[in-house]
Amino acid sequence: MGSEVGTHDVIVAVGDGEFNVQRSFLLRVLNVNDPPVFVEDPIVVVREDELH
Repeated sequence: MGSEVGTHDVIVAVGDGEFNVQRSFLLRVLNVNDPPVFVEDPIVVVREDELH
């Protein structure tokens, strides 16, 4: 079993020079040979001044 298998904390941080935002989530990697699958639809469009 590789070191990638298990649950990992992921932190995503962005900034625009004035404001900084940080979000975190858990990423679980299973020891199987299957392609990755999203369990929620990812946000692909972000508009200014909208909460997500």
